[in-house]
Amino acid sequence: MKKIIVTTLFSFFVFSPIALASSFKKGGVCWAGNDKKFNCSCIEEEGLSIDQIYAKGFKIVAVHPESTRVSTTIYIEQQ
Repeated sequence: MKKIIVTTLFSFFVFSPIALASSFKKGGVCWAGNDKKFNCSCIEEEGLSIDQIYAKGFKIVAVHPESTRVSTTIYIEQQ
């Protein structure tokens, strides 16, 4: 019985809202036309290259090229 109580209390601590809130990362979507300079929803600057996005502490998690238009969408999150 004591092990169950200790395990339960430990799980409350590990999975508390504070612990979960610190694990969320900032992220967003970026889009570019022909010039391959990206505008991102979560970064204030415009016309960013891939290297500049990485230099700001973000990483690319998905790429979605548009086949009907000449544009690319990327999804980024903080590293």
